[in-house]
Amino acid sequence: MKKLVTILDKKNEIQTLSVTYKPSVIIANSFESAEELGQVVKRLGYKVGYTAHDWPRDYLISFNDKYIARNPGNRAIAEGGCFVFGKDYLIFSENIVTLNSKTDSKKRILRNTLEQFFEVPVYSITGYYSPKGLMRHIDLTLLPIPQREMLIVDNRHYIQATHAFKQIAKAQHLELVVAKHCSLWALNCLVLEYQSNPVVIANDETTPFLKLLDELKLDYEMVTADTSPLAGGSIRCRTNTAANIELFKEFGFEYTSRFKAENDSFFLK
Repeated sequence: MKKLVTILDKKNEIQTLSVTYKPSVIIANSFESAEELGQVVKRLGYKVGYTAHDWPRDYLISFNDKYIARNPGNRAIAEGGCFVFGKDYLIFSENIVTLNSKTDSKKRILRNTLEQFFEVPVYSITGYYSPKGLMRHIDLTLLPIPQREMLIVDNRHYIQATHAFKQIAKAQHLELVVAKHCSLWALNCLVLEYQSNPVVIANDETTPFLKLLDELKLDYEMVTADTSPLAGGSIRCRTNTAANIELFKEFGFEYTSRFKAENDSFFLK
């Protein structure tokens, strides 16, 4: 099946491409469970590529077959950790790099840019203030489940921005779920679709969160992410998605279809 995709490319030019729809996931080869994660993703019917980028989520955002690729002039608008997407909406972090001044005008400009490109309602939220400082990447503490019109929020972040989360949930008619005991950035999961249902790929080190997924009757697969969280991310941060594996070349990713050892020449380029 052919699909039209729209790209705001690295030159800030809009392109429309026709691609064969083969949903794909790219995985950081350095992720501690990269090979295992690739096998899980393949079982769910997705193509897989492995890349030398340690944090591929921070070079591309995508939603409804529209993509924004990172370039020196738009780092913030393509820094994937600062965005989460629901079924018909997106939320961005008010602490994106270019919004450090927190001026209303800058936030308004960014919101308008996103609304015009993605054609959905856009909301903003302040990042989570952790004991170690501000975490501007909201995908560490927010997990939308679009197919269920559900938004799961880390309790620590929810306490800091309760009113804002309730407003978003009300506006989008979302089931708002507050998750407690979210160590190791438990909500930083990869959510894929299998037979029209969501499958959450979660960290097997986050037992309280896995119990919550059981209570919510959400299907999930598990891989180990025990070192990535120490560097400030987990499964979602270490992956990215596209409608076709070949699209990643358009976004400047080198990748290979098979897992490679760290000392392989491909990863030393």
